[in-house]
Formats: sequence, C-alpha cells, structure tokens
Amino acid sequence: MITLTEKEKTLVQHLLDNNDGTDAHICSNDPDIIGGHEELKWAFETYRGVFGSIIDKGLLSYSDQNENGEIYCWTYPVDYERHGNENYKIKTTAEYLTAFENKMTSEKIEKLEERI
Repeated sequence: MITLTEKEKTLVQHLLDNNDGTDAHICSNDPDIIGGHEELKWAFETYRGVFGSIIDKGLLSYSDQNENGEIYCWTYPVDYERHGNENYKIKTTAEYLTAFENKMTSEKIEKLEERI
C-alpha cells in the first residue's frame, strides 16, 4: 500500500481536480499551465519536489514531451475519455489510490458493470 504525505495528498487531489480528457500533467513554472503551483500557493521548488515524489511512487508515468516540458499521465486511467466506462469515476485521492492498488487498467475498467 502506498502512503502519501499531506503535500502529496494535496497535490494528487489538485491534479485530479484539474484533470482533463488526456489525464496528462506537466510540472512547469509557466503561469499559463493550468493546475500549477500558484493555485496551491506553493513555491515552485516545493511543487516540483512533490510532483517528482508522486512520480517516484508510480502514481504518474512519463508519457511525452512538448514545448512546455515533460508530460506525465496518471499510471491508471482517471478520465472517461481515457477509459470509456461511465460507471467508473475517480474524483478523490483515496479513489485513485484504490484504483492504483487494484491496477485498474483500461481493460479492467471496460469490464466493470454498473454498481447497484
């Protein structure tokens, strides 16, 4: 089981709250990047350190790079556009940690049926 610090929990929730259909996040000092350190009122160095820590714990995985920096995606899908099952929703850090522990790949998520 993964144990997160309070800052890690805060950042994971912040990234979930600012997630889009790509499940992608960039650690950037650019104020135009949504979901950045300024919204948390953290110094950029703190944000970068905590971002790196959740990468080290495997919650985010390297995906690509663009002009804004390295792109990291949730290791297991969060957004409907990534997994395609309306019955599967990740809105909280606890829900994502459960999905992470259960290794909820897109294939597993597709097979889920509506909970009664």
